[in-house]
Amino acid sequence: MKKILSVLLACIMLVACVSVFAEDSMFVFTPKDITVTYNGDAITFPDAQPIMQNSRTLVPVRAIMERANLTVDYNGDTKTVTATRDDLTITMTLDNTTATITSGDGTQTVTLDVPPTMIDNRTYVPIRFISECIDVKVNWNGLYNEVVLIDTGEWKQEIAENAKLLNCLLDMPLADDVARVGNVSGNLQLGYILKNLPAQTGLASKTTACLDYYLTGTQMYDGKYFASYAVVDADLSALKTLYAGSGNLNAAPSDDVATKHKIELDIIMDDQWNLYVKSTGLLELINGTDDAITKAASNKYIKMSLCDVLGTTLPAMSDCKTHWDFFAAGINADDMLYTQSVALLDDMIDTWVKKYHNDSLRITERYDGTYFWSLTVDQEDVADFTVTMSRLSGINAGDPMNEEALKTKKATYDDAKIKQTITVLMDDNTPTKIEVTYASQTDPAAIAGTNTESSAKVPTIESAHKANFGASTRKFNSYKDKKIVIPTNVITLEELEQLK
Repeated sequence: MKKILSVLLACIMLVACVSVFAEDSMFVFTPKDITVTYNGDAITFPDAQPIMQNSRTLVPVRAIMERANLTVDYNGDTKTVTATRDDLTITMTLDNTTATITSGDGTQTVTLDVPPTMIDNRTYVPIRFISECIDVKVNWNGLYNEVVLIDTGEWKQEIAENAKLLNCLLDMPLADDVARVGNVSGNLQLGYILKNLPAQTGLASKTTACLDYYLTGTQMYDGKYFASYAVVDADLSALKTLYAGSGNLNAAPSDDVATKHKIELDIIMDDQWNLYVKSTGLLELINGTDDAITKAASNKYIKMSLCDVLGTTLPAMSDCKTHWDFFAAGINADDMLYTQSVALLDDMIDTWVKKYHNDSLRITERYDGTYFWSLTVDQEDVADFTVTMSRLSGINAGDPMNEEALKTKKATYDDAKIKQTITVLMDDNTPTKIEVTYASQTDPAAIAGTNTESSAKVPTIESAHKANFGASTRKFNSYKDKKIVIPTNVITLEELEQLK
């Protein structure tokens, strides 16, 4: 059988590599041309194309460098190519494997695997050499002969120039070189006003409801591990009212859920992105007290890999000083990120920049020298952001939304009244308190199952969501001089999933 398969495979390869004649037509198998994309955009090579030479991809240097915003000059007398941008200067000579790179960090000499070569009056260099010079990630998609260049620096510059508030939030520290400890608090209020409710809901014509969550805790980093301990006071009593107002009282949660809860969260993260989470109260709220998972976890820490949860390989924690570093390092660690995915990332970043654009930002100085940064997002921008992200997320998940579904989603926001405000208290350009409010008034479709014919006015839901994050007022023991210890009473997420 193996011999037969080998013969068949040889025949298929032979057929693919020779010309086939039929009815005076000739079909010839030719390999696909090498293409190059930069942050999802195709690079045009007007009079010279990338080539493969000795297993190295060589590209015309000018097109790539100019796309990366470098100015390229060629000195025919010395056969020298010079590319410059800001304080960066790259100098290389034809047929010479040595090149120099000068930047703010000084000058270094590098060796190329393949020297710059003149082909048809165009200078060719290895694409990997260019990517390393300008600090751009390069991936090779062999299936489509595609060189994929990813410039996270260009994305960061776009954010820094056009969305200052978003840039500031992304620059918040994730990890430090020194140990630290601090308190944190957060309050999330989901308020609702249900108006013109029909009698069959069992509620007054105008009814209010509020879900309230208050978190306070302490966070610690000992130079290697993270730890966080918090207490969440959650008031879910209004769930019954919300379900009744929407006409779905039969689906409402039990009295054990729709009540007040005090939940303790104990979380540790090691330098390999493993999470250790202990919260018996949260398990009881989600699964109930008699559930097998709740009983198995009991007072143990549940261990889970953040890489597995996110479905990707994460960078070394030492490479992630800020939230943006975490994103950029993740991109640089992904060798399977190709043009379609990069183009989606580029569109998503553009969408975020549009929502947080500087045109909507207002900065006010306070009496003590601190500043309020306030950004108001109007209804059109909220609608565009939500619809665009839904479309892009669907494409990324392999289940794109059709045009009709997108129109329906857009119409839902067009018929609503929406306003979102993000206010950040800045002290020495460092966010110390964040407040987010989201107010909306929906159309009648938001209240499912109500009979509008029996009501003189149209039922509506007005919501006002407000979140505050800042320093905690609750006092905790100081962990500043202590080391975080990885717990030993651990049960893995895989072991718990086997109980389902």
